[in-house]
Amino acid sequence: MRGRFVLEAADEIRPDQVQARHSATVEIEDGGRPALVADWLLRYAL
Repeated sequence: MRGRFVLEAADEIRPDQVQARHSATVEIEDGGRPALVADWLLRYAL
């Protein structure tokens, strides 16, 4: 199994908050296609 996470965007929501969007892909060995493809949103309070 292998996971790949790429930061696609980081946006300031408010002066004390940042939202990050990652693309996430999880693959299984010898799988013909990814087991999971998703956008992962995180919001940080500074």
